[in-house]
Amino acid sequence: MRLTLCKLCSFADRLSSGNPVIFGIFSRMSSGTGFPARLDPCYLVVEIEAEPIETGSAVPMEIRLLDEDGRILTAWGGDLEFMPSYEAIPSRTFIQLQLPWDQHFVFNQAGTFRFDVVLRPETEDEQVLGGETLIVHAGPPKP
Repeated sequence: MRLTLCKLCSFADRLSSGNPVIFGIFSRMSSGTGFPARLDPCYLVVEIEAEPIETGSAVPMEIRLLDEDGRILTAWGGDLEFMPSYEAIPSRTFIQLQLPWDQHFVFNQAGTFRFDVVLRPETEDEQVLGGETLIVHAGPPKP
């Protein structure tokens, strides 16, 4: 499996055709009035590609928010499932995860934070597919 997309955006949805729509991609956040700071409602969009041999079963997945020292600040978990594929081409799945997902989603200081997409978390087969960076800085938003 491969991570083909991981972005923060203001809005995400699907068209009636099933095609994903993402609007307002960003990678920086201002703390506004100071710290602690909370992330305004937004989305983390993730697209994962799987080969036909990897389809047809559920795989535990976790998305972690990490600080600069690699500590997990908060995590969201679920199962990643691809329907069985009978074609010899890769399949893709699109996930739109609304943020913040819990009350622990707070930034106590400025820094560079990371969302990691992890398959089979906390097992010997754990695999970090990649992720997205969020830079949190003090002060008003930059133009």
